[in-house]
This record gives sequence, C-alpha cells and structure tokens, in this order.
Amino acid sequence: MTVIYMPKQSNGTVHSAKDLNQLIDYVMNSEKTNDFEYVSGQNILDIHSTCDEMLATRTMANALKNKPQKNERFGYHFVQSFSPDDHLTPEQVHEIGCKTMKEYLGSSAEFIIATHTDKPHLHNHIVLNATDPLTLNKFQQNKNDLERLKEISDRISKEYGFARRACCNKEIFSIDFSEYKNIISEISATKSELKRIGNNINQIAKHLNENKNNQTKEWMSDYQKQLENLEEKIQEVVLFISEGE
Repeated sequence: MTVIYMPKQSNGTVHSAKDLNQLIDYVMNSEKTNDFEYVSGQNILDIHSTCDEMLATRTMANALKNKPQKNERFGYHFVQSFSPDDHLTPEQVHEIGCKTMKEYLGSSAEFIIATHTDKPHLHNHIVLNATDPLTLNKFQQNKNDLERLKEISDRISKEYGFARRACCNKEIFSIDFSEYKNIISEISATKSELKRIGNNINQIAKHLNENKNNQTKEWMSDYQKQLENLEEKIQEVVLFISEGE
C-alpha cells in the first residue's frame, strides 16, 4: 500500500531560502539514503548543489518575470510512503516515486527525490522548486490536483502489485481487502438465509414438541445443531478475512 501527501505541519510549502536548504539537507541525509544512492533529480545538474540551482532559477525568474512577493513560496515538499508488507526494494520505491512525480509535474519541473531506508516503511521525499525553470512561472495546485496526484500514485503503484487506502495525511498502513468484498457479501447473504431457515426450524420443532413426536424431534434437534455449527464456521471465515490474519 502507498500513501502520498504533503506534511501537515508545514502544509508542504517552504517560504525561505534557509528553510529550503534545511529541507534539502534533511531529505538527502546520507544515512537515510544509503550514502546518496537513492537520490536523483529532474533538471538538476548535481544533486549536491540542488539548493543553489533552485535558488538560481528563482533569481532568474525574479529578474526576468516575477517580483519577489511577501510570504513567497520557494518550494514544495511531498512524501510518498509504503508499507513493509509490500516487500519492495529501495530501488523499486525510488522508481515508483520518480514515475509518479514526473507524470504529475511534467518534464520541465525542477525537483529531487530521495528514498529513505532508515525505517521499516520505505518512503520517498520529494522537494519541488516552486519556480519552473522553463516557463519561470510559479507552481500552482489545488485539491483537485492533489487528488490527481493520488490517482497517479495509485495507478503506478498497482503496477507493482499493491494499492493505497485512504488516510488523513498520515503515515498509516493497512492492508487493502477490497478484493474480498464479494466474498464477504456472499457469506453475509448466506448467513441471513441460514438465520431464516433456523427460525423456521425453531417453529417446526416447537410444533413437533407440542405433538410429542419424539423421533422427529430428535432428528430436528440434531439438524439444528449442524446448522449452528455451520454458522459458527462462516462467522470464523468472515472474521479471518476482515482482520486480514
């Protein structure tokens, strides 16, 4: 399962050169990326000069097109997380992240992506320059764009055999059991039918008991026990699937 979001604390935005530099230093941490093995960039000449290159793009845009604005956005921060249950390699996680962001941002965007391997759940950090180096325009996105990003992430992730479940912008992992919906639905319907049959048997047994038909009553009692045992087994299956054990 994969989850992609913008960190809630910062809303995924960077508003100064200092904060941009600190963020890039954090996501490129050599201890988290296997000595920079899982760091790559788009339209970045050298990952070790990422911040300087992004700031140079901004300076050029300000000189030719834009004027610096109050509370200006220097960059954006995205996180794409994966569950340990997906059993992915760092290379696969990095590849998924690169495909996702390239499709979402386009070929002219300037960003780096770093895959962190220091926790049980592998995850990508993406730092995007708020200024496009080709158009010199500022990056813009809305809620619909974020939903599109999630859809892209889902689609690409499914190529690797797993899917995302909704979360509230947190690194929460759970197994997707959507494929079992039909099974659970059929079992539930069967349980309802068994309950209806059981009620009918109770009425028949009551009638037989009143008529003192001991042999038939014994047979019906045994049948009802079998029915109860069957229902218990079905409940166990439903519980097993629901809990994912």
